[in-house]
Amino acid sequence: MGTVREAHTIEPSEFRELLATHFDHVRRVMLCGFSEPLMNTHVPELVRIANALGKDVNLATNGLLLTPERVEMLIAAGLDDVALSLDTTDPEAYHLIRGVARLPT
Repeated sequence: MGTVREAHTIEPSEFRELLATHFDHVRRVMLCGFSEPLMNTHVPELVRIANALGKDVNLATNGLLLTPERVEMLIAAGLDDVALSLDTTDPEAYHLIRGVARLPT
């Protein structure tokens, strides 16, 4: 219990190609998925790419990996919106849901 599974990460070149060739008609890009998007170290670059292609860029995160530095980096990259996904604010319930004690007590 409490193991972290490896998140799939998309390379910036793959992301650019997908947006430019298959999703040119899309106006908004939401970075989210089956794992925490901020586990992907390329997220600021992905935001920059989508922004440069004229997309509104949104990020759905649990917020645990947001630091002041990362927030500044995402804003500078052109992030438009952030959606926080909270399982609970209770540390014990969080441990039961996620199997790790990550919330401050």
